[in-house]
Amino acid sequence: KINNIFSKILFNINKKYKNIKACILTNKHENEFNDQFISRSKQELVPSSEHLHVGDKMRDFTLYDRDDKEHKLSEYVGKKIVVLQFSTVSCGPCQAIKPTIEEFYAKHKNEVEVITISCDDTETWKKEKGVSWPDWNDHASGSTVGSKFEIPGWPFYVIIRPDGVIGSMFLGIGKVREYFKTFVF
Repeated sequence: KINNIFSKILFNINKKYKNIKACILTNKHENEFNDQFISRSKQELVPSSEHLHVGDKMRDFTLYDRDDKEHKLSEYVGKKIVVLQFSTVSCGPCQAIKPTIEEFYAKHKNEVEVITISCDDTETWKKEKGVSWPDWNDHASGSTVGSKFEIPGWPFYVIIRPDGVIGSMFLGIGKVREYFKTFVF
């Protein structure tokens, strides 16, 4: 009974998703539907107008440095590769990757811009020691910029190509280390 109610709610909320409707209407292979729903929910149930995805043109956002100077992503986006790192002060992996980012940034700052966007409230963020690359906050606890992505955890990375299009998004320090190794300038 609960599963049936859940299916009707999904049907009513997501009328424009034909493949999901078809599964609900035909009650086709309940496990197959559940697998499809879980694997596709992030891609199909969230309208792309609300969230940014790989292949989308990056939007411009206003952010602030530690001196409260206003910055826009457009200062860098469209000019060179931009690596956005979403992080928090309490995130152990976010802190652990800092030396790697520091080394990478020192070698490649002419070709790649790294920008850390803190998802902490301004007070918590400002207590943390600064870094040599841009380290910004949007003065909104939880990050307004971060809300434009489906961030499953921290650190979360968004790679923006020189043409301003989002080329990749991923979670974790292992993947960013792999990405950094691809640079042979």
